[in-house]
Amino acid sequence: MRTAEIIRPILRGRDIKKFGYEFAELYLIYIPWHFPLHNDSSIQGASNEAERLFELKYPAVYNHLLLFKEQLSERNKSETGIRYEWYALQRWGANYWDDFNKPKIVYPNMTKFLPFYLDNEGFMVNQKCFILTGEKLIYLTSFLNSKVFKVCFKDYFPDLQGGTKELSKIFFERIPIPQIVKDRAVTDEEIYELYNFDEDEINWISSLFSE
Repeated sequence: MRTAEIIRPILRGRDIKKFGYEFAELYLIYIPWHFPLHNDSSIQGASNEAERLFELKYPAVYNHLLLFKEQLSERNKSETGIRYEWYALQRWGANYWDDFNKPKIVYPNMTKFLPFYLDNEGFMVNQKCFILTGEKLIYLTSFLNSKVFKVCFKDYFPDLQGGTKELSKIFFERIPIPQIVKDRAVTDEEIYELYNFDEDEINWISSLFSE
């Protein structure tokens, strides 16, 4: 369905679970400046041609938004008609927005329980979530949901009110993660082997975090 390009399912921090999610049937209308000509970097200012094509290709969405044109046009009135179209995002939708279409690890920015989910369905997320793109995402999802990472989480990440911790990028960068050749899911036992933990270290980790 064509409208699926701009009407996107969205996850909140509370929706993310370990290796999965609970979808709350929430959707976001995401329309970049100059859509559907948003990849044309030569366009300056609001484009009548972009609006004409938007109406032609996405009539249901266009006609729905048309009901709110007056209110939408009032957003930051000094900018309206100068840099973007009335139906588009008020602020610049940075070029990394397409990363949401890629396979990505999704996780809450603050949590007690370490839920990491590998999303291959193109979910958007709200400001209560982070995303991680790149290579070996299957392996990384396993690692981030593992007992070993729970130890890292306990020791490396700052405490917040209510017993939660903040999962900011700067704290992830302090954690040495063993490399593997093939991107695949791994178990706690395999992670112990990758770190060359001895029996005492393994027993200590297991005693801290029993499933």
